[in-house]
Amino acid sequence: MLVDLVLKGGRLVTPEGIFQGGVAVEDGVIVAVASDANLPPASEIIDCGGKFILPGVIDPHIHIGLHVSLEDDCHTETASAVAGGVTTAGRFVRSLNSYKNFFKEEINVMNNHSYIDIFCHLGIMKMSHVKEIPEYARLFGVTSFKFYGKYGLELMSYRENPPQDVVEQTDDGLLYLGFVEVAKLGEIGVACVHAENYEVIHWLKEELRRAGRNDLPSWAEARPWFCEAEYMLKALFFAKVAGNTLYNVHLSIGEGVKIIEQVMRDGVRVYAETCPHYLVLTKDSPIKPIYGKISPPLREKRDVEMLWDGIARGIIKTIGSDHVIIPKTDDLWTSWPGVPGVGTLLPIILSEGVNKGRITLEKVAEICSRNAAKIFGIYPKKGTIQVGSDADLVLVDMNRETVLRAEKLYSKCGWTPYEGMKVKGVPVMTIVRGRKVVEEGAIVEKLGVGKYIPRKVNK
Repeated sequence: MLVDLVLKGGRLVTPEGIFQGGVAVEDGVIVAVASDANLPPASEIIDCGGKFILPGVIDPHIHIGLHVSLEDDCHTETASAVAGGVTTAGRFVRSLNSYKNFFKEEINVMNNHSYIDIFCHLGIMKMSHVKEIPEYARLFGVTSFKFYGKYGLELMSYRENPPQDVVEQTDDGLLYLGFVEVAKLGEIGVACVHAENYEVIHWLKEELRRAGRNDLPSWAEARPWFCEAEYMLKALFFAKVAGNTLYNVHLSIGEGVKIIEQVMRDGVRVYAETCPHYLVLTKDSPIKPIYGKISPPLREKRDVEMLWDGIARGIIKTIGSDHVIIPKTDDLWTSWPGVPGVGTLLPIILSEGVNKGRITLEKVAEICSRNAAKIFGIYPKKGTIQVGSDADLVLVDMNRETVLRAEKLYSKCGWTPYEGMKVKGVPVMTIVRGRKVVEEGAIVEKLGVGKYIPRKVNK
């Protein structure tokens, strides 16, 4: 049988081990995983030259269409993603309106203007959203939802006229009742939580602002570690009572690893995500303060090492970039928080994690692909190299070195907090559902390769 594509001469990376061989692809799906001698003939054969073949990266945490139109963001930010080895992403969507009013149109945009596949998490901003959770699952195949807690009030503070109904409803009642609705979806339902106690942060911010502070460490001082830990504990307690699965986004504190480890022992269904910036940057990194303004903030060197340890020991399950295009000003306190990062996620994990001996390449296949696919209900279609799965693959040269530059990342953001950072271990080819989209850093396929991924809800 002649198949569409064969990759041979590679080293296949799975969470269970690394194996010599290759992959055969037909109609965008893997039809064989075998030694070179046992692979079928193909219309196109790619000799991997001993490089590593990993499952395409799943970045479970990106923000596109937030400050820029979704169509425009899809053009540039999914290009940045796929150039960096990301083949699927979880997009956080936030609106004060009912998602029933517009989300169908957004699905059309994602189906026609993306280089990667996308599934979505919807932000729960008010009680009407909570009541519509079952409809969002039924109509759109969305089974994961984000809860901001009192951080929602801070988001509103960046608006000139924050809506009063949202301000009034941003409380623990919204959190708990939302968890109850998510629990009704069964195991596929996931409540994602931004864990920060904004009631404390609000007053600390005001004191530092009045003192004239505008440096990067002051942002961390305004959001101390215990504000994150306290809200984590609250959300975990509510999840235990409500019976829902909890996904702790962008864990930044080392103490959080201890918290997650303990509640996992207690039987709470919880998964923790951290981000590349928390693994390589600190509050004292020599970067422009607004480029390091992230919520939660950059922490101490001690936290960096504790997070890496949490990954190695299986406490932290996923890596998300928290990528966003943010309009920045020179004022630390009024500029929106956030950083780009989808295009640099894999190189940083390979360089700082694998090549520095903190984690194995097998762990990368787990934390950057399989775990996210399983948590968000898209496995084994995504997140693995096996027969019947989508042929989402990334070819990696672990010995190649490069210097990270914003101008090379395809993103319209125009800057990166990792500017000038040397990394060792880079993706050299990305394949999305059997189609070669990136080769040696160049986009070689047209827009529209990527599709929206609805998830199935158990009846």
